[in-house]
Amino acid sequence: MNVKDIVILLVEALAVWAIANKTEKRKAKDQDRAPSKGKPWLIAGLSLVVLAGLELLFSLWGGAEESGTFELEMVPPQVPIFGDFTVSLTVVYGWIILGVVLAASLVFRFVFLPKFTDKPKGVQNVVETIVEYAGNYASSRVEDAPVLGSYITAIGVYMVLSVILEGLSMRAPTSDLCMTFAMALMTFVITNYLGLKKLGFGGRMKNLMHPTAIVFPFRVLSDIAAPVSLACRLFGNMLGAMVVVSMVYMVLGNAAVGIPAVVGLFFTAFEPLIQAYIFITLTLNNISEATEVAAE
Repeated sequence: MNVKDIVILLVEALAVWAIANKTEKRKAKDQDRAPSKGKPWLIAGLSLVVLAGLELLFSLWGGAEESGTFELEMVPPQVPIFGDFTVSLTVVYGWIILGVVLAASLVFRFVFLPKFTDKPKGVQNVVETIVEYAGNYASSRVEDAPVLGSYITAIGVYMVLSVILEGLSMRAPTSDLCMTFAMALMTFVITNYLGLKKLGFGGRMKNLMHPTAIVFPFRVLSDIAAPVSLACRLFGNMLGAMVVVSMVYMVLGNAAVGIPAVVGLFFTAFEPLIQAYIFITLTLNNISEATEVAAE
């Protein structure tokens, strides 16, 4: 154990003390009593012992910490499928997600759906809550497009399962630019399809020329750039999260006990879910703009 490891352990123990102290003060205030000063220190001391023990165990199990360089492949590894025909590893992970979703859909259709009752409970209650929330959120952004609830739910499920794969030390499909561009391209197709369906070709052209015909080429360019923007935004954030977590593990070495768990929880759970929400919201905003009737 070197000086760096000791400093990291002390910082982690101090963070545990700060959290325990704040929690103790809140409990004492709720219970109308004086806060205990020794309890936070006891928790911090125990956490220091546990973290030091885990670090020692990791160093004995994994060997001495070795310095090295950080390497990242922007393009995921290729996997041979039929002889010389290869596909990206993230595509394979995407197929795994689709297989899981398909299997879960079949189980839901033939096992749970026939048991649905007028008074929801258990699985039915969860499913109806998700469907209702997705439908209401889509309707609040886009009028007369109930099918969008299913679409944004599919996007959300896909990205949540991508997060789970990343938590299992696999590269998330959403960290591959090809996969994010495919998702954005699907949004682009749906956006223009619904715009033409609701407004017709003439109405869509009028929409693009609103408020004056001078903006027409810029509006067309903006529509074409939308899927590129969506794809690059999602790809950059997901890849950046993966890089941050990998660098934290590399820098901490054998001391990677407590801090990576907190950092990883944010960048592999909360951050992707935030990006899913942003992607869905921008998708609905683009569709709303494409289906909006231009003012006279």
